[in-house]
Amino acid sequence: MELTYTAYNCILNEVKTTAIAAVSPENCEYVIIAGIQVHGPNGTNFYWPGHISKWQNGVSYVLDDRH
Repeated sequence: MELTYTAYNCILNEVKTTAIAAVSPENCEYVIIAGIQVHGPNGTNFYWPGHISKWQNGVSYVLDDRH
């Protein structure tokens, strides 16, 4: 489980860094959604929504209700 959360945090940080480098945050609006998909028994799947944020005019707004 520790490896899964470590990978999640690494990927989330890379996506944030790439997004900032790829666009002009002051002039763009975008949303970053990250989580963990868990493959369960008998073809079931579950999703843990770890992070949802919106960038608008260079400002980040956290959209998930856990923060």
